[in-house]
Amino acid sequence: MKQRDAIKMTEQEAIAFLHEGMREMWPMFLATNGPGGYPHIVSMGWIYRNGRILFQTYGKSQKIVNLRRDPKAAVILEASPYGETGGFEHRRLRGLMIRGVCELDDNPQRVVEVLTAMWENGAARSLRLGARPERQLLDFVKQRAHKRIAISFIPQKWASWDHGKLAPDTY
Repeated sequence: MKQRDAIKMTEQEAIAFLHEGMREMWPMFLATNGPGGYPHIVSMGWIYRNGRILFQTYGKSQKIVNLRRDPKAAVILEASPYGETGGFEHRRLRGLMIRGVCELDDNPQRVVEVLTAMWENGAARSLRLGARPERQLLDFVKQRAHKRIAISFIPQKWASWDHGKLAPDTY
């Protein structure tokens, strides 16, 4: 078996990895096709719902300009390869790269739905860690919903890696 095939996640493992990343609030990188032919890559807060990855951002941002021109995009999510001692551990490398298309929705009600779901996800993590979620942050952002856009990323092609699947003596 090729090493590439050995580290590939199953569909169920990839979905579980997305849920783990969402629960722990790992940043996801969104790559759009920027002006001049170069990728435009940004770190985004996100949630995964109903088979889609949801983001929200300002309507005049460069990523929105890019997506209006070309809805194709890619995302990458990677778990930290650093162990408890802070040292790099190759076997901990896990990640997803997903290609897809984005749908944009500037309806303020939809933006508030996405913002609220993102806040609830963050609040749940804060509570697990013993912190108190700050409701005023959600209220502050909701007031600006009319300036924001919800992005719904529809996955089309997945690539994954989990180096922990390799035999212990591989590295």
